[in-house]
Amino acid sequence: MNFIFMLTQHDRTVPDAAGIYESLRGTALHYIGFKDIGATPNELKVITEKAHADGLEVMLEVVSTSRESEITSIEAARQIGVDWVLGGTHADDAVRILNGSGIKYCPFPGRIEGHPSVLLGSAAEIVRSAQSLTAIDGVFGLDLLAYRHPEENPIALTRDVVSAS
Repeated sequence: MNFIFMLTQHDRTVPDAAGIYESLRGTALHYIGFKDIGATPNELKVITEKAHADGLEVMLEVVSTSRESEITSIEAARQIGVDWVLGGTHADDAVRILNGSGIKYCPFPGRIEGHPSVLLGSAAEIVRSAQSLTAIDGVFGLDLLAYRHPEENPIALTRDVVSAS
């Protein structure tokens, strides 16, 4: 089983994420992650370098709410040296920025609003969004916020998206 330990709470990187990572070193974790909000790129780069030295893959989840801040976060992901970028809603911009970096990109399907992020739209709209996103060269997978939808059944929504993508 793959398990991602996210150094996050309430859609932001926790204070002292580096210290928490230190307490996890030597465990059987293979993946560690954090958000683009709550820590500086330099702080995240330090965690990334230690995690890579420990043989882990590192994930940055983009939860910024504007196109400009999302682009800034995607550009920072390259500088930080993460292996994966999760989330974000501007896939065309992201794949252009990440092109040639080796970073795997998994955007949010559907309509995302606010912070903490909320997934909106009907199941059919989210499925169509997922199909469009996975057709983009440079999109590796999806980051589906199924439990962040106020009305749709998260299990049914996940099944629909997986079977259609």
